[in-house]
Amino acid sequence: MPRAWMAAALTLVLSPTAFAQDCSVNEILEHVYGPDHKADLELSTCKVWPARPGITLVAAGLNRDGDYQVGSEDLELLLVDTATSRVIARRLEEDRLGYDAIQVGKLTFDTAPYKLQDNVLAFGLRIGRHNNSGGYPFSQTSLTLYIAGKSGPEPVLEDLLVESFSGETDAVCQGRYEESAATLALGSATSHGLHSLAVTQRISTYHEVMGTSDTCMPEDEKTAQHRYTLTFDGTRYPIPAKLQALTP
Repeated sequence: MPRAWMAAALTLVLSPTAFAQDCSVNEILEHVYGPDHKADLELSTCKVWPARPGITLVAAGLNRDGDYQVGSEDLELLLVDTATSRVIARRLEEDRLGYDAIQVGKLTFDTAPYKLQDNVLAFGLRIGRHNNSGGYPFSQTSLTLYIAGKSGPEPVLEDLLVESFSGETDAVCQGRYEESAATLALGSATSHGLHSLAVTQRISTYHEVMGTSDTCMPEDEKTAQHRYTLTFDGTRYPIPAKLQALTP
């Protein structure tokens, strides 16, 4: 099972309320789409942006087609006026929340201080995905950073893998597992006007065996740490293949 030090991996130095919810997503969706909206409340979330409290960030999962096993949903990002829920800007990403054997678990806004330039502040959206296989467990969390563009939020970093867990087991306390966690920090160098991003990824592989008191214990654990520098190319921060999260 994933351990606490992996599950706690965060981006930059976060305040205790960096992931707190402080708005009613259903009330906002009713205001934007109408009382009979068909947005997926389980895949919708909102958060008042601490750095700009007059703006509330909203991610809405919009039903398209499929059933509970296989299907696809669009993702619409909304920046709304905190006081009135009036839409300030929006971005539609079609099929962003597609699912089959890998399900979309949770969307969370990450409002750590991603100050890419003196006047450029980004916000993040984390998307969790997982399967339901007991023998081959899998989960991951990706991070996408957005900045304010001329026509709405624009991604500058897409689907960075910040947490992952996978394994193979055929019995209780008999399995092989791999976990990874990545942290992100602003670099000092700049390119095309934006700071570079320094990523540190820690990967752990281990076997699990039955220990004392009938508890599962890791054995033969091996860890490795890798560092990457992501440089803005004028449009995006290209991500190495080893740091790319699974996408629909």
